[in-house]
Amino acid sequence: MRNKEGTKSTNVATIVGVVLVIILIAVIVGIIFYMRRSIVRPIELLNQSIQQVAAGDLSTEDVAVRSKDEISTLSTAFNAQWGFNELQKQRKIYKK
Repeated sequence: MRNKEGTKSTNVATIVGVVLVIILIAVIVGIIFYMRRSIVRPIELLNQSIQQVAAGDLSTEDVAVRSKDEISTLSTAFNAQWGFNELQKQRKIYKK
């Protein structure tokens, strides 16, 4: 009887271990998606706008980033620079 009880408790421990590993994997995947959305996506949006301006397409709009980190600081600087460039362009038009 002890062998059956030992085997039964080993099986339960194995099942619990497998379930915990599955939960851990799900949590890690969730963290990856969150990081992708909150870190990588704003950088991609900013990069697209910079590439658009570098290619000569001046129809780009401000990059909206909601975070309060370095990425937000960078996008704010880009938006301010872009606003300055638009102002310079308007001044040239009015001087003519």
